[in-house]
Amino acid sequence: MSENSLAWLNLQELKLPIVNAARKWNDFLQDAKNELGYDKWPHDCLRHNFCSYSLRHSENADKVALQVGNTE
Repeated sequence: MSENSLAWLNLQELKLPIVNAARKWNDFLQDAKNELGYDKWPHDCLRHNFCSYSLRHSENADKVALQVGNTE
């Protein structure tokens, strides 16, 4: 993970490594939706934002695709 990702996760008081990542991630998303007052959360919005911002930052589509488990 990037230093930025680790710093962001550390703000959430998660102990790394995350053993049950799926459950903790879902709990985190639910807390975020409640905090922001969202009833609905757009499908894969965080993943899509990561792809867009990471591609803009790195200008390397292969690297971004590899990080998100996708093809260019």
